[in-house]
Formats: sequence, structure tokens, C-alpha cells
Amino acid sequence: MFVEIQFVSTPQAAGRRLDRRRDGGATRSYPMMVVLSVVLGLIPLAGIAWTILNASITTVDGLFMSIILLALSGILFLNVYLEARKKFTVKKAPPARKTS
Repeated sequence: MFVEIQFVSTPQAAGRRLDRRRDGGATRSYPMMVVLSVVLGLIPLAGIAWTILNASITTVDGLFMSIILLALSGILFLNVYLEARKKFTVKKAPPARKTS
């Protein structure tokens, strides 16, 4: 286990370092990750179309390859869906407090 020790001159500098570490650049890379997931999700679907066009879907190899490609595509499109849902959901207001 490693322990990181940092000497910080001001509390504001510590907050900036903490925020940068916690964020990890995830908010800046959001559109690129979604675009990459969509592109990589379409490639297996093109492979399935190629398998159907070559009439090898009726073989056992073609069937299993299409199942594997559908699974890959489904995982990537699930990632796109979850990221979009996380980005575009409206946060609910906290419940009202009762006054007495």
C-alpha cells in the first residue's frame, strides 16, 4: 500500500488538487466516449449484415458469430444508454420539510 504525502501551501490549492483528482477528466471525455461506443457498437452490426449477405448465417459458425457480435454490440449500446441517462436525468428536489 502506498501513501501519498503532499505539502500544500494554501487550503485553496488543496481543494483544486482534490477536485482535479476526483474528476479524473470524466466530464471532458463524455462526448468522445459516447461517440466511440456508438461507432464500436455499429461495427459488430455490420459484421452481422456481412454474415447474412454471404449466406453463412445458416451454419453453426455463422450463428455463433452473430450471437457474439450481438452481445458485443448490446454491451456497447448499453454503455451509451447508461451514460446518456446519467447525463440527462433531472435531479429531484429534496422532500419538503414539515413545519410544526
